[in-house]
Amino acid sequence: MATVAFYDPAIKASLDTDEPEAILDKVLTWNDRTLEYRHDYIQHLFPLPERSPINPDAPIITKEVRDAFLQRPELRQNLQRAFGRMCSFYGLEMQQTGGVVRGPEFDANAEETWLTSRDHNHLRITRIVRCMRILGLESEARKFAVALLDADTRNTVSTTSATFWCRAALWSLERPPSYPRESAVRWLVGEDTWAEEETSEKAALDRHVARRGLDV
Repeated sequence: MATVAFYDPAIKASLDTDEPEAILDKVLTWNDRTLEYRHDYIQHLFPLPERSPINPDAPIITKEVRDAFLQRPELRQNLQRAFGRMCSFYGLEMQQTGGVVRGPEFDANAEETWLTSRDHNHLRITRIVRCMRILGLESEARKFAVALLDADTRNTVSTTSATFWCRAALWSLERPPSYPRESAVRWLVGEDTWAEEETSEKAALDRHVARRGLDV
């Protein structure tokens, strides 16, 4: 339950036992350069049920972790804070309504991070979308994916990355975007839902899939 402890405002666990000051509040103050070049935090902020090949010691989402996030709004609120910081890093802005729009530094931030044909941030984005959906922020996750794809007006992002983003946003939760290379997560079968207000997000994602001929 390391993820629960990390996001619990009463516990404030560190993401690294060798760096005890690296609690959530501290990580969210890191500047963009640190977020770009450190590779040991993203798996803690946005864990998955699948083990990370880059950071195999990082925590993973279990059914117990998901249940805790669905039952405890304070955990989801801190997850939203982490999401808001990453939105800013990518040049986007999370609105109080849950929407995701271009931020004031979009041009500079996007070109420095994800708005390119190939970048390690593309894998991070897939992770963020899948993690947030599993931990109870499905609507925000899909709005994030739509905002990124809408901003990529010249199809700069590779077809592979765009495909994985759409799979992470659209597929049922038990299937990781790389399925069947990675196995389905059986305890997630039937756990995802589409809210009525997400109709526009689904339609927007479907349009991107059709326009770019993505394998989704």
